[in-house]
Amino acid sequence: MKLFLPSLFAGAALSFTALLMTGCTNGPHARASGGSAALAPETPAYAKGGTSPNAPYSVLDSQPKLLVRSAALATDLAQAQPCTAGELAISEVAANLEGNHRSATLGFVNRSDAPCKIGGYPEIRLLDTNNQVVANVAIEKVSATSLVAGVAPNTVAAASTTSATAQVLLAPRSEADFQIGWTTGDSCPEIAQILVAAPGTHHTFVLHRRIAICAGPIQITALQPGGVS
Repeated sequence: MKLFLPSLFAGAALSFTALLMTGCTNGPHARASGGSAALAPETPAYAKGGTSPNAPYSVLDSQPKLLVRSAALATDLAQAQPCTAGELAISEVAANLEGNHRSATLGFVNRSDAPCKIGGYPEIRLLDTNNQVVANVAIEKVSATSLVAGVAPNTVAAASTTSATAQVLLAPRSEADFQIGWTTGDSCPEIAQILVAAPGTHHTFVLHRRIAICAGPIQITALQPGGVS
């Protein structure tokens, strides 16, 4: 009996140890022979092709397409109405001089709440100190490059142009600029006011600006997109 009891307990201990080892091998925390987890993490349902309310994003069948800016501008121009005189204001933007050559940049500002379009050459008239129209000064429509060449003689001049120009889309409070250029001198007739009308309108804006204009035409350019006032 003394020899039988230890053998019985030893056998029971070995069976219990084997049972524990079997449970560890097949349990949720079982490890592979190499020491890494035997089971990979479960793949989320939405990654298998299903859906999940917590998915961070959803994949679209097609990517968004960008509208080319030139096409958008053409559409905006086609839909915009021509600017009226009541929607516009005018101001002097800048001035330049080179010897006896002078130029000034003027701008039409859209003061309405809707975009409009404008283009071409403004009409100008000159008044002397007696508020009389100066009729002996010619107005020449030129390109911007040609006018710059007159103010800066070292620049190669471009040919004059009187052809129709592209329309400018004026957003609210944006402006379309044009330039005028002339030759001045000490003994030249003095101009007291410049009257300006936007293309396609008959209303005249008055600029009180005293300038002396000598012989030769006053050059004017077509409207170009300007800044924001």
